[in-house]
Amino acid sequence: MIQTNTADFYFAPQDQIQAAILNAADIEVLELCMGMYGFHLPPLRDQFIKNHENGLAQFLLLDLSQEAGKVEHPDVVAIINAGIDVVIGTSPYHNILHSKYLLAKKQCLVLSGSYNFSLSAAEQDNTLQAFYNSQVWDAYRTHFTNARQWCLDNEPQDQIKAALTAGRSIEQMSMVERAVRFPS
Repeated sequence: MIQTNTADFYFAPQDQIQAAILNAADIEVLELCMGMYGFHLPPLRDQFIKNHENGLAQFLLLDLSQEAGKVEHPDVVAIINAGIDVVIGTSPYHNILHSKYLLAKKQCLVLSGSYNFSLSAAEQDNTLQAFYNSQVWDAYRTHFTNARQWCLDNEPQDQIKAALTAGRSIEQMSMVERAVRFPS
C-alpha cells in the first residue's frame, strides 16, 4: 500500500483491500453509495444490512448481467429484501455497468479501482484507490446519480422488487409476470 496526504493506493492480492472496504462501510455515519459490476462480498452485504437497520442512508447501483449471476444474486436479493435502495441496470453505451466504487459522504471518501467487491477479487491482480477529497467525492456522486437515474428512466423492467426470492431474477420471469409486476 502507498499512502499520500489525500489518497491511499492498494494492490491485490498483496494488500488487505477487503478490510479497507469494510472499515469504510462500518464507520460511515451519513451516506454510502456503491456502483458495482460484480458484488459478492458477504461481510459487506451484512454490513450494508446492519447499516440499514441503524438508519444509514445507502444507495446501490448494480450491473444487470452480474445481478443475475449464480453467486451474486442471493446477495442482491438479501440487500433488497432488507429494504436497501438498489437500482439494477446497464449503460447506454455498452450494456454493462463496469464501474467499481464506494462513496462515503462523511469521510469524503471515494474507493475506486479495478477491484470488484467480491471474494474472488482479493485473489486476483486488482487495484483500489482511496481518495479523501470533497471534489472527487462530488464528481463521483454526480456520476452515480446520473447513472442511477438513467437506469430508472430507461430500464424500469429491470428493477428487482423485494418480493422476489433468492434464485429468481427478473430475467427469469415470463413476459406475463413482468407485465403484472411492472406495468407500463
